[in-house]
Amino acid sequence: MAKPNKEKMRSLNPEFIVALKDGILNPFLERVKKDKTLCLEIRENYLNIYYRGCSISKIEQNKDTNTYTYSFDEKYFKKGTIRLPNKNILEIEAAKAWVNCVPILKNIIDMSPKGGEREFQQLVVRENNDGDIGNSSDYFICDIEYALGKARGRFDLIAVKWRSKGEERKKNKNIGLAFIEMKYGDGAIGGEAGIKKHIRDFTQFLTENSDKILDEMKNIYNTKIELGLMSGGKKKIESIQRIDKLNKPEIILLLANHDPEKSGLKKILKELKDSKEYEEFCEVAELKFSVSSFMGYGLYEEGLYDLDTFLSRFEKFLK
Repeated sequence: MAKPNKEKMRSLNPEFIVALKDGILNPFLERVKKDKTLCLEIRENYLNIYYRGCSISKIEQNKDTNTYTYSFDEKYFKKGTIRLPNKNILEIEAAKAWVNCVPILKNIIDMSPKGGEREFQQLVVRENNDGDIGNSSDYFICDIEYALGKARGRFDLIAVKWRSKGEERKKNKNIGLAFIEMKYGDGAIGGEAGIKKHIRDFTQFLTENSDKILDEMKNIYNTKIELGLMSGGKKKIESIQRIDKLNKPEIILLLANHDPEKSGLKKILKELKDSKEYEEFCEVAELKFSVSSFMGYGLYEEGLYDLDTFLSRFEKFLK
């Protein structure tokens, strides 16, 4: 494992964690644990709470104090205003006041235009981390919307690959890592933000930043276990497998709602297979395609296919 990195990392300091477990922020944690439509994600000493893929809460720790600040993206307010609590959370009653506003904030999101992709990302998190099938999934989602760096996009989801089979689930060392890119609809598979660009970005990122991300994902996973946000996970991770040519991470493409009548996907995948970008990518990672588990979003190793197998097995869906 890499030495501690002095760069900013996605993690919460001990005081923040205590405030969530037993202190003034506990009402937020308890609401998220009881409300499966909400998703709490850890950032650089702040957190976001998502609903339908939209952030309805950003909670930041004030410097040199044990108080916190709540913010809600006001872009979702269209017409008129509503009365919201004070943004400064100085005591537990202030947190409770914001939690009481959750139905109002949800309604604002419900009435706002939004894309489908992020909402489906959150469903993947819920199904594999905290759903009824969470304990049998082979992947636990650590993080969403992980920025790759300036002008290089982001990973939609990052997961630890921890097989549920017998003895493997009992081990908590050298756990695998997987990066998941969701493409919602056929409009997202080509162009400037399409599959080939993501392949280039992934290759560069994994070559430059693999050590840091191992520390971050281990820390985030273990924090979520401590906070009770991983009902499928039973214990903390001691180490994540180091990324190298012998231990390649998986890059999983989750193609949501592909229209079999559209011809673009097959063409794009065949061009990718013969490209220099894909050849370089295969030096650092393994490309997999996720096939829905009988219409669900549970991620199982048996439901993942490499590029050649995917092209041949699902040819009738790839005109």
